[in-house]
Amino acid sequence: MLQAPQSLDLKVGGSWVTWRAFASGAPAAGDPLLASAIRWGEERPGLRIGTFDVRPTGGIVANSVAIVEVDPARFRFALAAAPRFAVRSADAWMADSAIVLAVNTGLFRSDGTPEGLVVLDGVRTGGAATWLDALVVVEDGRLALRESGDAAALGSGASAFQVLPWLVRRGAVAFGATSGRRLSTTHRDRRLTLCVGSDGLIRFLLSNFEVFGASAGTIPLGLTIPEQATIAGAAGCADAVALDGGISAQLAVRAGRLHRMPGWREVPLFLVARRR
Repeated sequence: MLQAPQSLDLKVGGSWVTWRAFASGAPAAGDPLLASAIRWGEERPGLRIGTFDVRPTGGIVANSVAIVEVDPARFRFALAAAPRFAVRSADAWMADSAIVLAVNTGLFRSDGTPEGLVVLDGVRTGGAATWLDALVVVEDGRLALRESGDAAALGSGASAFQVLPWLVRRGAVAFGATSGRRLSTTHRDRRLTLCVGSDGLIRFLLSNFEVFGASAGTIPLGLTIPEQATIAGAAGCADAVALDGGISAQLAVRAGRLHRMPGWREVPLFLVARRR
């Protein structure tokens, strides 16, 4: 039987405060303590960047978590890939001044090609993988999270990619209820979360990275998947999935200045956002 994650501490106003752990199936809802822990920095219309600190209760090693909040009414999302899925970095995509945000997507093979189904503007590449249970869909510039089985119903110009696991599904914490059951619940790593908020906002959360101070260390020591799900549940996600983490996890966002949150491995597929 899957155990609930270890409870977490949040750093609020310079002091560590004991938080809680979400059990699988618990309702996901915006948590006031998490809201008070976030230090918001640069902000532009429809876009803001913040950070907060979290650790296992009583633990020594803390994680800084970057949070990027995007209003889809002001931004259009798209999938981006170089020819033949040549690997690139998030920073390389930001050379296009129209791109405001670039973030890595799902898992990929040793030859650099993405795992599972990828659809780029209606063109399908590869076959669906039954072990990847979530589908990130972009249609008309809007982003949604669906079951992988919904791929057959995509519109003619849609883009999509498969990923795992669900962290929050239909307003409930979902770890252990999906393909995430096959993943370790105790391994710690750098974690990247894609969240569709109950308020309609899109949020990206990247652990093991400090936005406004020193960058993360070179060892991706971070959260467990259940802890990642706990944070997603408290961040007000109606739905949330884990994107590829570890040394692949990377994000760049332009809000006044360019904030670089690099990974240590270039990847073949990115989710990008431009202003409408």
